[in-house]
Amino acid sequence: MNRIDTSVDGDRQILVNDTDDSGENSSDARKRQQNGYHHVPSPRENVITQRNNGLVLNSSRVSDGRETDTNTYTELLRGSVPCPTCRGNGSIPKEQEGQLVALIPLKDKRLKPRRTYLYVCLAVFLCLTAAGLLLFFMFPRNVTIESNKPFLSPQNLSIAVQSVQFLISNPINITNQNYFPVTVNSITMSVLFRTKVVTTSNDKNTTTVPIRDTVSTSVTAQLKFNELNEFGYMAILCNDTNTWFHEFVMVFDFTVSYSYLGHDEMTSLTTYQSVSCGNDTAPVISTHKPQPLTTTKVTTTEVTTSEVTTKGGST
Repeated sequence: MNRIDTSVDGDRQILVNDTDDSGENSSDARKRQQNGYHHVPSPRENVITQRNNGLVLNSSRVSDGRETDTNTYTELLRGSVPCPTCRGNGSIPKEQEGQLVALIPLKDKRLKPRRTYLYVCLAVFLCLTAAGLLLFFMFPRNVTIESNKPFLSPQNLSIAVQSVQFLISNPINITNQNYFPVTVNSITMSVLFRTKVVTTSNDKNTTTVPIRDTVSTSVTAQLKFNELNEFGYMAILCNDTNTWFHEFVMVFDFTVSYSYLGHDEMTSLTTYQSVSCGNDTAPVISTHKPQPLTTTKVTTTEVTTSEVTTKGGST
């Protein structure tokens, strides 16, 4: 049974429930206590008692004189925050406020956002496109060496007895087919004459070949023919007045060392080129045309015999 207790001034009213949480009337509980029975409160009763101890009744009056009782219960929270899902009837410790878990229904639209497949397909397409472009531009390609095989004329020619010495400069073209620059670290050229290595030149000048471009460079080497390498007889040929004795075919082996993106590579080229060891500056090309053969007619004379008649006899 519910009853209303009014204080002395009549301004505040408290609604008291005479029936406890177990469904028994408070008068019945008092009779049981008088008969010697002791009531042990349940855990739920203890919680309700603690809540009732912390409730404050607020009442308001209407300005026109009519009194309206509006019972608003405000819980005095000490180190706690209101429970967002208890409809104002509970509290949780502040330490556990950040550990709350929100339960969303399975049919909630937020679990099925729109255009999910479109976004996923677009992301996959962009990733594949970026990977393809990266592989296309960063995939290493060949660095080639080319030579026009020009006729090589001697420089600083020196001819002595059983000794010939001169310099040659052999031009080559280095082509970069990559989409990134290439740095040429060194160029090595070996000169072979009749299966023997005459000299080896190493050019360590650093050269940068731009993206998909060609750079021309020359390698200089000094050739020596003397008795030490068993080519002393070349002095006679190179000093001959006939220019066709000055030309020889030599083998040139090029080895280029280059680097790109922190990686070192090497490429090579072998050429057969004509080299002159005389004072002529160009290869001798014979322009003399042979004269056509002429035939001469040989005239023969016929000798006729005549009968000579002499007197007194016959021949």
